[in-house]
Amino acid sequence: HSSTSEEKASSIVKKLKEKFREKGYLIFAFTGENDSKSIGVIKGTNDLDIMRYRRTNGINHDYENDDIVAKISEWNDKFGLTVIGCGRDWLELEFKNLPSDLDAFADEVYEFCPDSVDQGVGEVENLKLMIKEMNGIWLWWD
Repeated sequence: HSSTSEEKASSIVKKLKEKFREKGYLIFAFTGENDSKSIGVIKGTNDLDIMRYRRTNGINHDYENDDIVAKISEWNDKFGLTVIGCGRDWLELEFKNLPSDLDAFADEVYEFCPDSVDQGVGEVENLKLMIKEMNGIWLWWD
């Protein structure tokens, strides 16, 4: 049985990310059968390829895979991002550089992914705290 806890999957990925990348592979957490957390590995060096491979979308909010990849790519150019986890309708991202204007960024996140607040932390103020605390962000589109 290869499933593990969410925290453990994330910490394994964070620990091994660069070692895998040096060898031309991308490691990431994803949700397997019965919502168990699993770890995947694909050939590549660009984390955006993980989202393409998993075909991540926010179809309930009219976002296709290309839309998600474009937005994350834009954030990646600004802050530097690592994809820690990736599913069909969710992402866990870690920042290389925390956005300096967290107010503006949290508003942008809310616009792009309302579920992160509405079904998650409750209000944009809490979203800012979570981003700081985890040096990253969880996104999902229900």
